[in-house]
This record gives sequence, structure tokens and C-alpha cells, in this order.
Amino acid sequence: MKLILKVIEGPYVGRDIYLNAGRTREVGRGDWSDFTQGVDRRMSRIHFVLNLNSGRCVLADMNSRNGTSVNGDPVENGSEIELCEGDEIEAGASVFVVHLEDEGAAGIDTVPESMFATLDNGFIADELTRSRLVGEFHKDDCYSSALLFQGSAEQVSPAALIQGLSRWYKFMFVADFNRLGGVPEELESAPFLMDSLAPHVARELSPRIIDPAECPAWNALVDESWGQDAMVTFFGNKDPDEFLAHLRKSLTNSPTRQGAGIAGYCWPSVLGQLLENSDDSVVGPILPNETAILIEDPDGDDVWQVFGHPDLEQQLRELGLNVSAPEAELSQPS
Repeated sequence: MKLILKVIEGPYVGRDIYLNAGRTREVGRGDWSDFTQGVDRRMSRIHFVLNLNSGRCVLADMNSRNGTSVNGDPVENGSEIELCEGDEIEAGASVFVVHLEDEGAAGIDTVPESMFATLDNGFIADELTRSRLVGEFHKDDCYSSALLFQGSAEQVSPAALIQGLSRWYKFMFVADFNRLGGVPEELESAPFLMDSLAPHVARELSPRIIDPAECPAWNALVDESWGQDAMVTFFGNKDPDEFLAHLRKSLTNSPTRQGAGIAGYCWPSVLGQLLENSDDSVVGPILPNETAILIEDPDGDDVWQVFGHPDLEQQLRELGLNVSAPEAELSQPS
């Protein structure tokens, strides 16, 4: 049996929690929760725990301050309740709906055990198994010659988009694990972006560069990082060593003062503004031809943004995405 807990109301609407048999997941706003709801301030640090074992899915309230309810009935502090298909869980300002799947159910891939202590590798995204994605995108000009493409993360998940674009590009991630509650043990050897720093300083300040070939559960990493202003995905066709050198050079050097590091390039909230509003002298070294960059929209993590060049529009179309009407807002699913 496999649990899929979908967030249907609250700050993280559209996100899912996945739980394989024999596993436990802690849900709360604390950084050490397995599924962190940090923006939901009505949640406790560890609000409730899910356990899936022997064909039963059990929820336990962890003495949460504002309580947990299932189908409108409060769960007593510290007590447990068995969950069934379709149950709705209310915790803090969030509402979740329970879906239980038999192993090997149609349309659901069997997922290997997580390689991360703090990430769920029970990532199940139907989009990844489709030959074509379904959704819309909107195109805008940037101040430079780059183009900005935006789409709904609820229509097409960021991981599904990355998987689709891998038809044309290699990709790497720059991830700030200091914003994600710590680096998983399996990624401790991932290189620091700011390699000129002393190792003990880099551990505190520098994001790491993640090669998906060294991270089989990269899709889970993308899902957990989305909305945390902690990850940038870079697409290109360089060899790994060249890719690494390009990222270090373009993300840590100031365009106005030779050799002056700007760590802010590493985060979506800063990088997005720079790519959209700077001229080619700044954008060109970061986003040369035949490359693209995917980040979350700093104004809302329900929108993805891809910065790239004219070829990218045709690639998005070939994936099955349609251009939205110029006057329309990004289409959200009903």
C-alpha cells in the first residue's frame, strides 16, 4: 500500500506527501519535519505523524497547539486514528485529502526507498510518465535579449518540466541546503558553488552544485525545495566539469567589478530579478545561447519561470504546452 496525501487548501496547495509501506512521515512547520509547512504559522513544529504499516495508515497528533481534525472530528492530543481513502485532514491553515493506492496500481510506478534521511523519494508524478505535458505558458521579453516563459506549477510540476526539457539539455541544480534544514548525508560530497571559501565557511554560506547523475532522487529534491527560495536549475549541453566551471564563474563574479563575489546570484528571488531586468552585458555570461534557467516565481511558488532563448518556445510546444492568450492570466486548474 502507498499513501498520497494531497494539500487541497492552505499555503502549500497543490503539493503532495508520499509515503511507502513501512515508513513514517512527520508533518509540521519545523525545519526538521519530513514535510515542512514553514509558511503555515498555525501549524506546530511537528504537528502530526503518519505511519503506513501492515496495510493500515495511522495519523497521530503530536500535541499540536491548534489541533488536528479528520473529517471535521478533532483528534485528541497524542492520540491516533486510522485513515481511510478520501479522508480530509485539517491541521493549522492547511487541509489534506487522503489517497491510498495498492502497490503496482495502474498509472503509479513502484518507487525505490529514499536515499535521503530528510527527503521523500516516494515521488509519483503522472506528468513524468506521459508522452506529452498538458498546460499553458506565457512568454515575455526581458530587458536583455533573453526571453521569459512562465507557467502554472499546478498544471505542470517543475520536476515534470525538467524531465521534459532533458530531451534537449543536460541539467544541474544549485541548492542551498541551509534553507532546506541541512544537507542529506548522501550529498555531503557535492561540491560547493563558492569553492574559494574555506570548507568550514562554505558549509555555512555556500549552496552546493548537484549533478542529477549523482542524485537518483533529484525529483524529490526539486519537490521539497520548491517554494523555499533555495534551488535553481540550469540547462545546457556542456560536459559536467565545464558546466561546473561555468556556474562558478557566472554566479559568483560581479558584472561591474572584476572578481567581486555576489552570492545572491544563487537564489531564485535575486537571480530572477537580475535576468529579467538587466542588459546583455550582465545576462549574457549567466545565460549564453543554448542554455536555460528554471526558478520559482518570487511572487508565488505556484508559477514556474524559465529564462532562455527563442528555441525554448518551440521546445515547450513540442512537450505539449500551449501559448496562453496574451491578455489571459496563467491558467489555473479548477
